[in-house]
Amino acid sequence: MRVARAVGGDDLRARLTTAAGSGEPWARRHAGYVLWLLDRPDAPDTVHVWQTWLASDAGG
Repeated sequence: MRVARAVGGDDLRARLTTAAGSGEPWARRHAGYVLWLLDRPDAPDTVHVWQTWLASDAGG
């Protein structure tokens, strides 16, 4: 996640947005989560945050 935050630009966001709309559930979840984190730079990238995100409407 640190790398995504360090290099996060329009190109990365466009690719993640495409993946978030994918027919592949794994790609959708992970891309959506990374986009969510990029929009919240103060949010930690922890297992707890990932599990909470998955359980939310955003995660699924």
